[in-house]
Amino acid sequence: MFNDFKEKIELIKYNIKLLKYHLKEPDPGTLWYSWLYSRYRFLGKVWLYFIGVLFIFFLFIIYRFIKQHESLVVFIYIYWFFLSLFYIEFIRV
Repeated sequence: MFNDFKEKIELIKYNIKLLKYHLKEPDPGTLWYSWLYSRYRFLGKVWLYFIGVLFIFFLFIIYRFIKQHESLVVFIYIYWFFLSLFYIEFIRV
């Protein structure tokens, strides 16, 4: 019984290793091969990286703005807090 269980585990490990190999090195003519080497996937990755870089750049700009204008940011937070209190008390009756 233990040997059967051990053989099934070894078979599962082998199938996982085989799947990983076929995902990394697909056979030409298969759908996965055409997806891995398609131009649209490449352009999608380029746009995704570009948007990621712009997002990180935007985060640094926001950080620099907050660092330079701390009093303005605190004032905006306080203003927003009181506006939200006004909204809760008087508008949502």
